[in-house]
Amino acid sequence: MNNMLEHNQKQQPDYDYRGAFTKHLNIAVVGKGGKYGYINREGVEITPLKYDHAMIFYWDAGRVQLGGKWGLVNRQGEEITPPVYDAMYGHQDPIVRLGDKYGFVSNKTGKLITPLKYDDAEEWTQLLDFENLVSGNNDLARVQLDGKWGCINQRGEEVLPLKYDEIRIHQFRHHPRFIAKLDGKWELISGKGEKIGEFEYDGIEYFGSERIRVKKDGKYGFVDSTGVVVIPLVYDECNSHVPFNNKDKPGLVKRGGKYGYIDYSGKEIIKPKYEVVRPFDFAERRHLTAAVLGGKAGFINMKGRTVIPFMYEPDFEKQEDYWFYGFEKQFANVKLNGKWGVIDTKNRIVLPFVYDEFIERKRGVGFRYAMREGKKLMVDRNGNERIMIKNPEARTFYDYLRDMQWVDMVK
Repeated sequence: MNNMLEHNQKQQPDYDYRGAFTKHLNIAVVGKGGKYGYINREGVEITPLKYDHAMIFYWDAGRVQLGGKWGLVNRQGEEITPPVYDAMYGHQDPIVRLGDKYGFVSNKTGKLITPLKYDDAEEWTQLLDFENLVSGNNDLARVQLDGKWGCINQRGEEVLPLKYDEIRIHQFRHHPRFIAKLDGKWELISGKGEKIGEFEYDGIEYFGSERIRVKKDGKYGFVDSTGVVVIPLVYDECNSHVPFNNKDKPGLVKRGGKYGYIDYSGKEIIKPKYEVVRPFDFAERRHLTAAVLGGKAGFINMKGRTVIPFMYEPDFEKQEDYWFYGFEKQFANVKLNGKWGVIDTKNRIVLPFVYDEFIERKRGVGFRYAMREGKKLMVDRNGNERIMIKNPEARTFYDYLRDMQWVDMVK
């Protein structure tokens, strides 16, 4: 048996380069002496080592370069697309360029899907077939000609004519949706290329939900997938789009220079009356957020009820991290009379207001790094302090961890 192994090893060609085998296809790139080709799992060369470059197989074909030109090789090693193109890229049926014109070729047949006529082309946007849970059958790509954009399908058919200033492709449930710009205005286009409304909006942003944010004359609102206005365009800002993926979570809005929250239907559940409102952190299930009213900071819940009175200094800009003026593990940092302290959700003082600055806090652990009277301290939730005696210039948790030498403060 050992003799047979040694014999097989001797039969293996001595390649300078041997790539990994692609999943399912069992084909690998190999190279020797600056030339490349492909082998199968049995070690048989399915192409000669003659190419200047050979790329791993995408879908049904591998891309090869010879004499500065690109082509395609199928899994049998046949050149289904001769190396004639100046460029070839993309993960599916690839984009090809010859001179200054672009088109697409099929990974299966190697033939052109579209003529080489476009001034620009972008990779396929994958659209999921929800019935079969696969992608790649109904994908679309944007193409440009004479400065105007359109859209093609994988049969090379222009499903949107080349007349738009800009196009975005999205998927709404089972169907594609287009957002198109024409003469400086935006509108929704159906998956069949039908205009849903008039081109009237200065901006449209789609976030994967049934609510699509639109902007007109400096005001924001929301339309549904049919183009019907469901939340009127009366807001100066509608920054928080994520909650509209969940009907139970409110969205942040600004009107008349003040901030509040609306629900999925557009009802103002927290009237816009605050100078500043921090976003609710739904990922961490924090149902209290900091707000500023009359120049003072406090905390409100998702119904707009004041839970922590407006009595603190709104030092949001200086302390940019969310955990400043944000509850975590039932505790929040707040500032009063120029000093920082810590309160709980009942507004009880956990750490006194004696600290000039909180530097950093290790997540999930009950202590903070603080500055007081020029000293860098570690403070636990009981108010016990330790002073760092090494590396006084350290500013981050990792600096402290690396050079940690602490001694108890003498009180």
